Amino acid sequence: MKSNYGSKWFNILIAALVMASLVGFSPATQRAAYGQSSPASVTVSCKTTVPAGEMKTNSTWTAVNSPYCLTASVWINQDVTLTIQSGVTVYASTGVYLQVLGYLNTSGTSGSPVLFTSDLDSGAGQWVGLVYDGYYGEGSGTLDYVTLRYGGQPYGGF
Repeated sequence: MKSNYGSKWFNILIAALVMASLVGFSPATQRAAYGQSSPASVTVSCKTTVPAGEMKTNSTWTAVNSPYCLTASVWINQDVTLTIQSGVTVYASTGVYLQVLGYLNTSGTSGSPVLFTSDLDSGAGQWVGLVYDGYYGEGSGTLDYVTLRYGGQPYGGF
């Protein structure tokens, strides 16, 4: 599946839909809605831990260095491109998000998609997700063959 996230209005629409779907839900109520009493205990082995904070230079995440772990939130600065190659897995901890102010380009394939998921990898609402800034018209890119799994925690910027 291909999508281009360059339109300001598209980003605002996505933000509104995410907000509407999260109103009144905490991670605990989201787990309850999906029949889960508590998060599962899963040990994730990471080849690469991504430093928290700003990405100031262009970067490429490769399958060789996968999986990548986000233990704290990361944002891609304006005019910076993060390219994620096919077969890469990105695990994110509770409360963590990847915010796109620059460009996020993935090159997944049908046989080797890019996967974003929680480090628990067991149920909805275990991390925030991808955040595109539609308010200022920043943040774009292309998501080719990407699976976003188990996100949905509230993002403080909405």
